[in-house]
Amino acid sequence: MIRLIVAPPRPLRRLTGMGLALVAGLIAWILLTPGLGPSEAYALDKVTHAVAFAGLGFLSAITWPDRRGLLLGLAGLAVLAVLTEGMQTLVPGRTGSPGDALADLAGALLGLGGVAWLRLRHGSAPGGTPRGAAPLGEGPVRWHGTPCDPGR
Repeated sequence: MIRLIVAPPRPLRRLTGMGLALVAGLIAWILLTPGLGPSEAYALDKVTHAVAFAGLGFLSAITWPDRRGLLLGLAGLAVLAVLTEGMQTLVPGRTGSPGDALADLAGALLGLGGVAWLRLRHGSAPGGTPRGAAPLGEGPVRWHGTPCDPGR
């Protein structure tokens, strides 16, 4: 299971990309619909924002596993956070809040950072593949620095 997070195969990245778009759209719809959205009682509002964006950060990190992808994912989630909070000021019965945007960003960093930490801990190269291993389906696999060709 950790290998799927550390070095996600291309089909999984495509699937999580579709899930990311779907979940991001659902979260935006919830945040911009009057009467929906998290309760502001007992700071549950901030926790809900952080958890939702942590999920988006996780999906983003799986979809784009390299460093550039992590940075673009963070930038995209920051734009989503600022846009949804800004657009809430135009929705009757809703108010945008800089605190909510910060909770969104904290959640995104948690999701992205959690995957980045797993990759560092379990030896992933910057391109999203384990150190010493060729990307799935691209050449012989290397274990501990030695080429391994099952066809020989």
